[in-house]
Amino acid sequence: MKAMRTLIRCVVTLTLAAFALPGFGANSNNKTYQIDMTVLQQGSGTAPSQVQAVISNTSPSQSTSTISSIDIFVDLGWTIINSKNDPAHAIDAYESNAPTKKYAADTSQAGHIKITHLSPLKPVSITGTTLVVKFWVTMGSSGDGSWNANPYSGAQLNGNTFARNGGQNIASVATSALACNESFPVGAPVPGPAGSVYATRGLNKDGSGQTLEDAAACDAFPYFASDTTGNNVGLTQDLLHFRWDQVADSPAAFLYTIFYSSPPPSPLQVGWLDQQGNLAVNPGVDFSNVARLDAPTCIGLGSADPALPSPLGHLTNDIDDSSTTLKALFTPPLPSPFPFAIVVGTERMNVTGPGPNVFSWTVERGALMTQPAAHFENDIMMSTPLPPIPDGAPPPYVAGAQAQMCAIAGTVEYHQGDNGPVIRYSKQIIDIGDGWVLGR
Repeated sequence: MKAMRTLIRCVVTLTLAAFALPGFGANSNNKTYQIDMTVLQQGSGTAPSQVQAVISNTSPSQSTSTISSIDIFVDLGWTIINSKNDPAHAIDAYESNAPTKKYAADTSQAGHIKITHLSPLKPVSITGTTLVVKFWVTMGSSGDGSWNANPYSGAQLNGNTFARNGGQNIASVATSALACNESFPVGAPVPGPAGSVYATRGLNKDGSGQTLEDAAACDAFPYFASDTTGNNVGLTQDLLHFRWDQVADSPAAFLYTIFYSSPPPSPLQVGWLDQQGNLAVNPGVDFSNVARLDAPTCIGLGSADPALPSPLGHLTNDIDDSSTTLKALFTPPLPSPFPFAIVVGTERMNVTGPGPNVFSWTVERGALMTQPAAHFENDIMMSTPLPPIPDGAPPPYVAGAQAQMCAIAGTVEYHQGDNGPVIRYSKQIIDIGDGWVLGR
């Protein structure tokens, strides 16, 4: 009988454990949070930018999980302004239902904002209350910063942790806003720290926004250079994503110089498509889905060195999408030798020689797999430094199509620094496709 009672107790114990285990596992999903980032004020020139983080405790309403301390951090090497040294740009941290009750913030760890001894923060579904943190980052903190957090149940960054389950966690701070023929930083390029980027915006690659009278005129718009050099979370140090709005500002063309503390890799790898063949334009620095290839080499026009697209002249007559002769006036001197490439709108053509009449030219249409189209009198003809994608390029890149990025031979520069000679290496990229530079 005693043996039977013991057996029954064991069976009951195992049965209860079987029911308890799933419940215990589910509890690990009961502690969740959401982070939502907003850029409140874009800095201009040397001014800092203001950013806001809103933290919500998204644990289920029946949960007793509360957030009593939190560590908020960014992946890129951004610098959060220390409010002790700069009271005008102090951190403002409070709960949304009590904006006058301020919390102190610790920024002693690079890229982190740590706040302890919160109220604590209950699930937002119960109280509607969130934690709001407004702060400033320095002028050099730009690009697409991905923010995350480690919330804790304990008051001193201890206790149980929470898992992120949503939110818009990327804050995009513009590196600069450039019109045609403008550069940032202003002035001649000088060697900066490893990973620094000097950018020049050229004319629109298709001649749009430009007139015969003023080919250099076009409105400024922002770009975002996300650089993983010196990042805060252990990302690979070899990535730059140079991004702008590919809907509103897709005709743009940029030349940027990347500085290195040691020789850049050879070959340098770039990418402008994802593995599915779409433009890899999403903000952030997750390059796992970016399709890469060895950077094609930029081409010059005739004996000239490679350069950003520039006006070569204009059409003097309309043409349809099949004509192999066009009438045009070239701005002297005439590009040479034949054949040379021109771009009109989004179509690339090869000018193969003079046509049958004065100021007429024989052309090959739809070069490098661009689409032939009708063009009109006074449309501007642009040069292009972009080569074909080389044979052997991995998919989804197609050999013979026009590359969207290309590289120019790098330089080695010697400068006298405060502590002796400084050697800086550089590499230049021409980019019309919102591209990625990999392998740094």
